This record gives sequence, C-alpha cells and structure tokens, in this order.
Amino acid sequence: MSIKPDKNSATSRVEKAIKADVPKIYFNGFAIVPGTSDFAISLELNGQPAALLNCSYTISKSLAETIGTSISSLETLTGNEIMTNSDIVTAIEKQADEKKSEIKNI
Repeated sequence: MSIKPDKNSATSRVEKAIKADVPKIYFNGFAIVPGTSDFAISLELNGQPAALLNCSYTISKSLAETIGTSISSLETLTGNEIMTNSDIVTAIEKQADEKKSEIKNI
C-alpha cells in the first residue's frame, strides 16, 4: 500500500509552481512598506528592484510565521543559527572597530 502525497501539501504546491509557467524570482534584499490594508514588499537583487509583492496583513503574518518555523526547524536540525542581515552588519562593524583599535595601539 503506497501513500499518495496530498495535492494540497506545501511540497506538492511548490512542485506545481516549479513546473508552472510563472516567474521564478531570486532576491537577496527587500523593503517593506505597510499600507492601510496590506504591505507593499519590494524584492531586490543586489540592490536593484526584482519584483513588487502586495500582501494582505493576514497572509503577511501567516508567511512570517511559516518562514520563522521553517528557519527554526533548519537551525535545530543543523545546529547552526542563521544570521540575519543585522547580525552580519553588527559582526562586521565590531570586527572593523577591533582592527581600528589594534592599529591605534601599535
């Protein structure tokens, strides 16, 4: 007896999107502006606009929760914490400050 995947599961839905003739967008930056009834989300690739999304508050919150849960699961599975952009900037600034301090002490 084999178990058929649920056609409404997240995996099935993503597989369907991959096969569909829809835009596939990669982004490595974003900006979010709340409106009166939804968010405008500018997706960016290397600082340039790649796409514009409009999401209701309900879908935005659901998306944030789902991504948060997925990231937490990945971190637990791998034993590695994924850094945010803010974490990376803070670490780089700290290291730069330490190097400046070392140079002054020479």
